[in-house]
Amino acid sequence: MGSLYKKALFIFVLGIGLVVVFQSHILPRLPKTSFLGGAQLAPEVLRKKDAQGLLASYIVEKLSPSVVLIKTERTDTVVPLFGSPAQLKSQSSGSGIVISRKGHIATNAHVVKAAQTITVALENRQEYAARVLGIDSLTDIAVLKIDVSTKPIPIGNSDSLNTGQWVIAIGSPMGLQNSVTSGIVSAVGRHTTFTSDLYVDYVQTDAPINPGNSGGALIDLDGQLIGMNTLILTPNSENIGIGFAIPSNLIAWVAESIIKTGHVRRGWLGVDLQAIDPDLANALDLQSAEGALIARVQPKSPAEEAGLQNGDVVLAFNGRDIHSIHELRNMVAHSAPHKSVECKILRQGKKLAIKAVMGARNN
Repeated sequence: MGSLYKKALFIFVLGIGLVVVFQSHILPRLPKTSFLGGAQLAPEVLRKKDAQGLLASYIVEKLSPSVVLIKTERTDTVVPLFGSPAQLKSQSSGSGIVISRKGHIATNAHVVKAAQTITVALENRQEYAARVLGIDSLTDIAVLKIDVSTKPIPIGNSDSLNTGQWVIAIGSPMGLQNSVTSGIVSAVGRHTTFTSDLYVDYVQTDAPINPGNSGGALIDLDGQLIGMNTLILTPNSENIGIGFAIPSNLIAWVAESIIKTGHVRRGWLGVDLQAIDPDLANALDLQSAEGALIARVQPKSPAEEAGLQNGDVVLAFNGRDIHSIHELRNMVAHSAPHKSVECKILRQGKKLAIKAVMGARNN
């Protein structure tokens, strides 16, 4: 009996150890946020609701208080050709996501950047004046603050998303507060030509998104925020099932930086990049059209100091393979200034590892 007990105890401890190792070294890691996000929904309750066919409605019930309606207003003076100047008042609305217990709300920058006054309406219809803590135009993310205790949404890991996953969108399209739609993840890591100036690789979804949904929550069936609904691709202003959301990991990184410092600090390497197509990959003797070609190393840049050269192909950045120039640009931007990084490159057929110290990008 003693021997069986010891074996059982050994197997139990080994199992715990494997779980810890799996979670620590295999599962993707969330950004280090000390105060953002709310408590996760209990997995056993989610399984029970799923078996009852009530999972989506349960998630909406629990998380709707963490999605708010944002009302904005501004007054401009209009000077006509004839007559006296007149005051023109304009109003608009969008959505927001509660990300802390202290009244911090994340939304899209385009929802609030032109506003003179901002009002946040919670699910219970209570309204509060909001102030802007910071706007990051390079990701279209803004953080607001209201002076009331709030219920934050659980923040998930957008890096673990898979195409085909079911998702739920909550927002206030056309001012209709806490409207809910659903769909799937159509693609991840999507870069759009009409937002080429932004440091965002979007989550694409077919969940219906309409004007006013901007800044609202995209949630997975674990009841976690995995994106911020931001824009749609449409030929005629109508939803055709091509929507884009900013990934939750990027939201958390930007929001924490704004809350702590009022702005976002980005890394700078100092290279101009060129995309690699199949013809160029063949000319460079690459196995696939991946990586990023350094077309120009900027003078007096961290790249020049590190010894990077025109014509180098960046294959990996800090241990992560590079599949496109957009991916490399975002990795560089999300690296802390003055941090040492490693670039794995291909130079004239030889693979090299080059260390560089990041500079600070001027936002």
